[in-house]
Amino acid sequence: EGSFAMNSVEIIDLPTISVGLTDLESGDYEIIDCYDPENYVYKKVVLDDGRIVGLILINEIDRAGIYTGLIKKRIEVSSFKDHLLSEDFGLVHLPEEYRNYLLSGEGLEL
Repeated sequence: EGSFAMNSVEIIDLPTISVGLTDLESGDYEIIDCYDPENYVYKKVVLDDGRIVGLILINEIDRAGIYTGLIKKRIEVSSFKDHLLSEDFGLVHLPEEYRNYLLSGEGLEL
């Protein structure tokens, strides 16, 4: 509690980010993933009790900050989990209270 593992590397010219719990051998986790072999894209989100606890992004990493914020703030994602890996996933899908928090500037950490 209080921290989580985060890695960002480039493997054979593919930007790759992993956050939190990604290699699970036990537990009752829900895995949502998608793979686009033509564009070398892989995305995996690990959920525990409606909250993201892990993430892998390969070759499409532009929303890593949004996912990491959801992990850090332990935001319940059940109401929008079907959008988590969609190409248009962004602030509009987040709960209004959390979205307002981010847009207020309070959610910006330097």
